[in-house]
Amino acid sequence: MRRSRNTAGRQVITTDIPYVTVFAGIPDTYANLFYKSHYAFYYIYEYISKEFEWYMKKSVFLEADDDTYIIVEHLKRYLSTLNPNKPYYLGHLRKRILKHGYNSGGAYILSKAALKLYNELAYQNKTKCPDAKNEDVGIGSMDIYPHDTRNSKGQNRFNSFTPSDIFHSTGTPLDRINYGEKKGYEAFASDLISFHHLTPDDMRLFDILLYRLDKP
Repeated sequence: MRRSRNTAGRQVITTDIPYVTVFAGIPDTYANLFYKSHYAFYYIYEYISKEFEWYMKKSVFLEADDDTYIIVEHLKRYLSTLNPNKPYYLGHLRKRILKHGYNSGGAYILSKAALKLYNELAYQNKTKCPDAKNEDVGIGSMDIYPHDTRNSKGQNRFNSFTPSDIFHSTGTPLDRINYGEKKGYEAFASDLISFHHLTPDDMRLFDILLYRLDKP
């Protein structure tokens, strides 16, 4: 978490966003990711979204792993083109398991309207919200369908792999992707938002290249 705050986190305008420990009774294991995310959505909707202007103004909730790097400026620019009063579920679409697909757990976003639907229709509803082994699949099973987040060139804005895996097309098994993936330099969008599975050194390198060097 520290490396996220010291790199991409520094680009977030609002600095007084509160954070509290709400998972004290849930063991910190991969098997519990779904339950933690599920409760986090509820907690944010019930206790934060109505209190803090930062949430209402930006109108989104971003879920991201601590090995995910977010280019915040690109994220804000992309979100400014969308209406938060519509139920958007944004991220890197995967095809496997669910007919309509789901977004990779590396980083996905729910609009204000989607978060409202999630909590009013799915929270504590075992039919719409069954227990899930995989957090991203569980979130994707809530009848809030993924939105195509590719740019006009068909390039992914959100990515669930490392730059190396994307470049060599080694991180995109065909049974998990909903549309043809580009490879090589063509795979990298100029308005790219996220990478996943990064090491702390990877994240520091991105931060140096993006924010600490003068442009040529």
